[in-house]
Amino acid sequence: MSVFLSEASFYHNRPTEIVDILCGQLAQFGSIVLYDDSYVLNFEVGKAKLKAIENMIMIRVESGDLISSYAIKTLIEGHLVEVDDIKETAILWIPVKVEPFASLADCTSLMKKK
Repeated sequence: MSVFLSEASFYHNRPTEIVDILCGQLAQFGSIVLYDDSYVLNFEVGKAKLKAIENMIMIRVESGDLISSYAIKTLIEGHLVEVDDIKETAILWIPVKVEPFASLADCTSLMKKK
């Protein structure tokens, strides 16, 4: 079975508050587990991991097919706009490696070199 993995991150001055509110809203669509320092949202078609660090929100989406991946990402983006008027265009989803948030670290280091 193929697994579709995507990650996104963006800066925010209140990351913990936004992640808490967002997860509260998304609870109606699946179950939520607090694991270590991240929320894991389990949906019928996949899961999402949300993590607030310092001044950044990190999101990882995992699903078994492309359509489910887009559905979860769209759900998260829609609620982010509702929670804090964050523009959808500000969220860049990138395909990822198996190790959580490794691709975001690669992307961040490339951006610093420019």
